[in-house]
Amino acid sequence: VLLAHGEPEVVVMNFADPFPFDPLPAGWYHRTFWTRKAASFTFATQVGVPALRCETQSSASMLFRHADIDLVTYPILEWRWFIEKPIVSEVDERTREGDDHPARLFITFIAANGEERNIEIIWGNQLLKSGDYKYIDTFPHYVANGGADNVGQWHRERIDLLAIYRHLWPGTGAARVVDIAIFCDSDDTATASIAYFADIRMQRIR
Repeated sequence: VLLAHGEPEVVVMNFADPFPFDPLPAGWYHRTFWTRKAASFTFATQVGVPALRCETQSSASMLFRHADIDLVTYPILEWRWFIEKPIVSEVDERTREGDDHPARLFITFIAANGEERNIEIIWGNQLLKSGDYKYIDTFPHYVANGGADNVGQWHRERIDLLAIYRHLWPGTGAARVVDIAIFCDSDDTATASIAYFADIRMQRIR
């Protein structure tokens, strides 16, 4: 389990030094779905940046890093991502049938009362833009970036995860981040995608 010890930032995932996938290091977990093919995770360098490459072909899976980080102390989530092949589909991405994105961050919180809450930070396709929210049933998604114009280049994102948490669950007090996962999928739309992630960090406000 990744812990914070008061440092200015906590490096959640750094792919400059590749590690084995079978077995994964302690504290990591590859979640697959029994009804779906798994996404392909490999190490690669994209435009000079060491990264994790995620490719899907009508498939989906998630690479987790287990953590225990106080969200009030470390409210800022920062990362880089690069979309090489976006999801191209006529199905509305705001529906369950169109719920595919080339890149997501899946985050699990434990609230002060012990309740588990989850959110996804996603790359929008055609309809969703930066700052939008979407819900599949009651499950929340926050759009950090997206669109065809932004494909093919690295983007550094920096979001106030605590502010998003309080927007979604107002008046619920403090929380801890206990899981962060890279999630890539194209299973619902039967399409394909390629994305890269690098330098996922949680930070204090400086």
